[in-house]
Amino acid sequence: MSTIDTLKYAKRLEAAGFNRIQAEELAEILRDDRKERDDRVATATDIDHAVESLKHSTKADINLLSQRIDSLPDKIMWQLVKYGGIFYAVIRSIEFLVALYLKKAGS
Repeated sequence: MSTIDTLKYAKRLEAAGFNRIQAEELAEILRDDRKERDDRVATATDIDHAVESLKHSTKADINLLSQRIDSLPDKIMWQLVKYGGIFYAVIRSIEFLVALYLKKAGS
């Protein structure tokens, strides 16, 4: 955090030709601006907390993704069984229709 010696700054402004009121006001403005800027600067502790939070959420995301990946074989097998059964039924229906058509065509 930076600080500013407003009295010293105001005296320099007065020496440069500013009147006392202007010099003091500019010094106060500068001090307030620096304080405002310093309030927005992250401290090492702020950064450490942010890093720890990110580590925690990243671990949670990785665990969730791992669980989803682990469950994929079961889901894929279920889809194969489900759609395989439908595919089998469609093929058998086509065979039946072709056989029926050939039987009618032969009569």
